[in-house]
Amino acid sequence: MALVRRHESLPLRYAAVALALGLVFAGARSHAQVDVPGGPPPVGAVPPQNFPPSPEAAPYVSAPREHVVDIRVVGNNTISREKVLANIGTRVGHPFDQTTYERDIRKLSTQNWFVHVTPRSERVGSGIVITLEVVERPVLQYVKYIGNVKVKSPKTLSKETGLKKGDPLDTFAIQDGARKIESYYQAKGFNSIKVTVLEGTKPGDKGAVYLINEGKIQKFSTVKFEGNSYSIAPDGRLKTLIQSKPPILWLFKGQVDPKKIEEDVEKLEIYYRGLGFFKAHIGREYEFNEKEDRVSLVFHINEGPRYQVRNISFLGNRVYPEEAFATQRKLGGGDYFDQNKMNTDIGTVKDLYGSNGYVFADVVAELKFDLEPGVLDVVYQVSEGDQYRIGEISVVIKGDNAHTRHNTVLNRLSMRPGDIADIRDFRSSERRLKASGLYNVDPSKGETPRIVFSPPDPESVASRKRASGKRTGDPDSFRGQSPDDSVDVEPNLAAGSFFSRPNEPRQGPGGWVDGEPDRASDGVILWPTNLPTGKYERSAPMPVQSLAPARYRQLPARVMPRQTNPMQPDGSVVRG
Repeated sequence: MALVRRHESLPLRYAAVALALGLVFAGARSHAQVDVPGGPPPVGAVPPQNFPPSPEAAPYVSAPREHVVDIRVVGNNTISREKVLANIGTRVGHPFDQTTYERDIRKLSTQNWFVHVTPRSERVGSGIVITLEVVERPVLQYVKYIGNVKVKSPKTLSKETGLKKGDPLDTFAIQDGARKIESYYQAKGFNSIKVTVLEGTKPGDKGAVYLINEGKIQKFSTVKFEGNSYSIAPDGRLKTLIQSKPPILWLFKGQVDPKKIEEDVEKLEIYYRGLGFFKAHIGREYEFNEKEDRVSLVFHINEGPRYQVRNISFLGNRVYPEEAFATQRKLGGGDYFDQNKMNTDIGTVKDLYGSNGYVFADVVAELKFDLEPGVLDVVYQVSEGDQYRIGEISVVIKGDNAHTRHNTVLNRLSMRPGDIADIRDFRSSERRLKASGLYNVDPSKGETPRIVFSPPDPESVASRKRASGKRTGDPDSFRGQSPDDSVDVEPNLAAGSFFSRPNEPRQGPGGWVDGEPDRASDGVILWPTNLPTGKYERSAPMPVQSLAPARYRQLPARVMPRQTNPMQPDGSVVRG
């Protein structure tokens, strides 16, 4: 037993001996490397070198910034120093900043207070003193109106001129104020008004003084038309187009306004051109009474020839032949030109395209006049655009009180995702929303229900193309079809009502989800417009399930019912 213990202690003794030997050798080596005074340096040692301290090695200490001791304003009489200091960024007692200093000088130079600003800065023992030498612009010490009897309030005239005490004395603004006063009086019927500037345009003037000679107020006694064809443009129809009319009961309104008379002449010419009288000319004549306070206005009308339509043609139409437009056309060859009928035909062609998915089709009419007088040709330039299906339908309900469900909007829509876009459905759905009584329909109280549709974002279409056909169950994949040519239209329905619930649960294609209406937009499928005839259905949109809260995720995804493709092989549309 003792032999066994003796053999067990041998490794410990060997380890102790090895440790002692290591300490001895380490001490001898360190003693050999100690520098001996006057002896040679050890092998491999680098002799010490005494270099002067490098300036780069010294720590960087920024120079202290000088403070602004004082800001002086010289040459100011009406603009106080405090007002100047309140409009600059440089402050007394703060560090001086050159950028702020230059910006302050530019700001003072651009204001109407001074004609010229000369800055100076000098260093004193404790900092910097800034001196601003200014040349003040004269200011209006008063604005007076003399002779105003019918318009007694000076505030009314000051509102028209835009001048008040303390404003810069600008001679051009004062002269323009006289013109504005005359225009104001003329609109009130004072056509013999004359305004003279007594003070404000000469050197040394300190204010503006206007002398007003109002004259007599003039009103219409009668308004007549001469030269018009009663079968085409009777007097009663022309009177509805103009603003110049005799006073009501000889008491109210009826003032003579030359500006309104010129506008009436322009309206009459536009009306005659719309009826085909492209060379019509309108003149006016004034007849005054003895007191010159009553005016009889006469419109002299030279109608000229009325143009007839010779030919009607369409350019750019590929989907529909020209014969498809002839059956519903109001304006035909041989008829007198009528602007209203032409506009109706343009709307009919747009509706024909818009009912088949071409909701962005545009039609522009161009009139071509021939050398033969009284004859013209009408050419309709058609821009068909692309055909669209309904893609995403987003409901936006605005208001303060939130308790209106989105289903109240969706149930009144005639369109569903995947349908061929129909402009008529948009209009009828909007009418139903306004007639429902649930939303505001008064424009003066807020936004009314409206349907806004727009083409898809090109970037989103490209991303959908790249992601299509890569995995089953993807919301952008179709059974046996490739959505490479898919486009969508997104009706953004803003129902401006007094009720809203931005966080109410709503039912999307994949179940019930919470949050804003656009939170389920990733689960809506874009359907291409080139699907063949037959049945198709869309797969369950998985992203909607991931957006739903935990309490809704156990609900199964809803699958759209099978629908018949309304597009036929010949390109026609079958509407259910």
